[in-house]
Amino acid sequence: MFDKIQPYQYVALRLPSDSVKIEQITPNALVALGKYGSFHTNSIIGRPYHLTFEILDKSEQQDGRELRIVRASEIHAESLLEEAEPDVDLAVAEEVSSPTPKAGEFDEYGLPITTAKSNMNITDDPLNQKLTYTEIEALKSDAAANPKELIAKIMANHSTLDQKTAFSLAKYTLRKQKKYMKRFTVLPVDVGTLTDWMMNEKDFAKIMEVRNETLGLMGSWANVHASGPVNEDEEPRSRHLVVDDTGGLAVAALAEKMGILHHQRQQETTETSMLQAEQQHTDPRAATSPTAQQQPTPDQPPRRPRYEHQPATSNTITLIHANQQPNLSLLRYFSFDPTQPPSPSDPSPHPLHTHLHTLSWLQLLQPDLDATYSQEPESKYPEELSAMKGNHRSTYYRKRRRWQRTKQVVDATRAGGYNGLIVASFTNPTTICRHLVPLLAGGAQVVVYNPHIEPLMELCDVYSTARRTAYLTHLRETQHKDNDKSASASAPEKQPQPQPQTQTQTPGAVNTTQDSVPSPPTTTHNDHGELEVQHHWQQTPPDPRFPVDPTLLLTPAIHHSVARPWQVLPGRTHPLMMGKGGAEGGYIMVSTRVIPVEGVVVQARGRQGRSKGRKREGPLGQGQGVEDGGGGTDGDGRAVKKGRVEESVEVEVGSGSGRRRGNARGEGRVR
Repeated sequence: MFDKIQPYQYVALRLPSDSVKIEQITPNALVALGKYGSFHTNSIIGRPYHLTFEILDKSEQQDGRELRIVRASEIHAESLLEEAEPDVDLAVAEEVSSPTPKAGEFDEYGLPITTAKSNMNITDDPLNQKLTYTEIEALKSDAAANPKELIAKIMANHSTLDQKTAFSLAKYTLRKQKKYMKRFTVLPVDVGTLTDWMMNEKDFAKIMEVRNETLGLMGSWANVHASGPVNEDEEPRSRHLVVDDTGGLAVAALAEKMGILHHQRQQETTETSMLQAEQQHTDPRAATSPTAQQQPTPDQPPRRPRYEHQPATSNTITLIHANQQPNLSLLRYFSFDPTQPPSPSDPSPHPLHTHLHTLSWLQLLQPDLDATYSQEPESKYPEELSAMKGNHRSTYYRKRRRWQRTKQVVDATRAGGYNGLIVASFTNPTTICRHLVPLLAGGAQVVVYNPHIEPLMELCDVYSTARRTAYLTHLRETQHKDNDKSASASAPEKQPQPQPQTQTQTPGAVNTTQDSVPSPPTTTHNDHGELEVQHHWQQTPPDPRFPVDPTLLLTPAIHHSVARPWQVLPGRTHPLMMGKGGAEGGYIMVSTRVIPVEGVVVQARGRQGRSKGRKREGPLGQGQGVEDGGGGTDGDGRAVKKGRVEESVEVEVGSGSGRRRGNARGEGRVR
């Protein structure tokens, strides 16, 4: 994909000052780089990426070439601090930094005392440069001047240049080269380059201060990957729900991992087009093909084939937004425009046109109130279509395609079964998870990013273990109250209710005893006679104590990571002192979607301790006794110790917590 520079693509131009400028390479256009000059886009179209070009002066241009490719050996020689200028001999630098003897001072052996050069006595004085500002500007404006000659004149007129050390001299030379050399490097625009450009050159608040390492963690925790081809009898794979308020940056990061971000347009040759037209003209099955609308007659020229770009079912990203249109402004740097649907005559549209599905919160929660979804365009017969004008017929087909795509996307989203949820939004994450977590399949990962930790702490609290236990207890008590009310209303006399049968098993085992559990999803039919799946989170309003169902997520955790850039040089390794963005770097909440077991009781019992010593009868009653070591037996004849409580743990999964019963001695059991 990143082999050669193509027309109308966006590229990143890295300037000598280490700043980045993103420009669109439009043919026959001029790109201005400020003080570094300008160049025509035709000079770099078709060239490979990662090349460094130097803008030539008018006196150096030959055959109309305004750019020169800088060799790699020249670039590396100039980047080394020890060899900042290739034309300067290393012996000169060693001579400049060599120790000088002090006049009239000798050590105990009679040798002159030498001192190494340092920058201690060098002061930053503007008078050290003999050239004035007017003279330097005159040299820069001279058309025949060379940047290297300009740098050489500036260094030759520096009065304290001989007092600098080798490292200081190389650093000074490199700084002048970055200021006056007219060079730029062409880089491809990927997610990492775009994120750094938005963070350093633009307003980082528009992308929620998300960094490259944070985007990498989000994709890793969400298990985002590209899925292979899926057969018709297989279930769709790699489907992710996304809520993005970063202008499309989170969507771009996920699409890059899934291999659907970059577009490689296929150029059709004239021979291929003529072959397709001839095949369509002679093949009788072309009339019934979905890609052909009308079979041409012999007296008419063959029409271009039409392609039906249906939404993909696997390897997809479903974006949910709150506005009329989603904010995906950053995707234009990857040659994708969400407002322009693909043309039916385009054989290879951008992959995001079919793999990126967008719908609003209104279409997800109340689709009947959305006009695009609920109002189907009127169907017309072929005779009516043939009598319509061309523009009216195109409008009819466009409306039909829009309605079909919207209906297909909304129905597939409401059916659920997604493999992950990624949220990067300023909206309260609790309200987002309330509606989107039930749409996930079992084992799906939930990743929520926020530049502040407080919203994520609230989200972890509503899905915590304590909140889940209280929620299950509340459901069980409510179910018992409803059963008691229904029983008292149906029968005047109170009938004894049988106790639920339990079965002792090893820790972690399950059985199928029915008990009070949350109501399963119900299936109903809407006004159009279509099947709808309604979950309990859609049927009942949220409880203030339980804004979400805490049994749907397991072990939420908050992660935080910041990769700080460092300067790595021999003896001068330290972190960079300057940077943009928040000091915290953002936080990520990670959790796993689980499916509660319906109507199952899990019972676990710990290992019983060995009885030490012989048993003797005691005053505990018949069938009970006390050991020599300070123990006895309970009513069932099992040995216990004083001060310890033998517990039989009985956990009801999906219905509630255990109930404890105790006796006068404080010894109890958990049932």
